[in-house]
Amino acid sequence: GGAKGWFGRAFNTLDAARVIADIRPADTASRKVAERMGMRVAGQHIQNVNGKEMYHLVYAIEKDKE
Repeated sequence: GGAKGWFGRAFNTLDAARVIADIRPADTASRKVAERMGMRVAGQHIQNVNGKEMYHLVYAIEKDKE
């Protein structure tokens, strides 16, 4: 799938050690995709989006976990 392809590019072509994704907690579809791809919640933060502070979860996967 598309996400696995991006992981391959990040880890193999760009030699990244980790890939992260900021996902709003209410975005259950994106959270499910991230979790199916092996990503796990690694943190959280508040991001200013169009002048509004919005809570985000940080999903991450390490190169050796893909």
